[in-house]
Amino acid sequence: MINLRRKHKEKTQHPDFEYYRGSPDPSHYNLHNKSHRRIISKINDGYYDFAICWWGDLGRIVEIGEEKGGNYMLIKDLTGEVRKNMEDIDWKDGMMICTGAPQLTREMFVAKYDEYIK
Repeated sequence: MINLRRKHKEKTQHPDFEYYRGSPDPSHYNLHNKSHRRIISKINDGYYDFAICWWGDLGRIVEIGEEKGGNYMLIKDLTGEVRKNMEDIDWKDGMMICTGAPQLTREMFVAKYDEYIK
């Protein structure tokens, strides 16, 4: 039998940016959860620079506070070029459909960005 499982984990981090995938609305977090409190604190302190849609309207970039629902990734630009690069990427090329809407996994998101900057 041929083993079709992946032998290595796909890359989900990038040296150009940090991101948090999930619901950026603090009302959706469990305040008893330490990691949720840490993210709320980062949002309130202005740590993240912008948000990008990863499910539905792929690649739509909005300012922090304008994002609605959990279909945005919060992005911290570590190079000063990330937002411009993400605006130029055709995120719908190579996406997958999940529950009737286009979606990018974390691995696809990082791979697509890597492909663009190389």
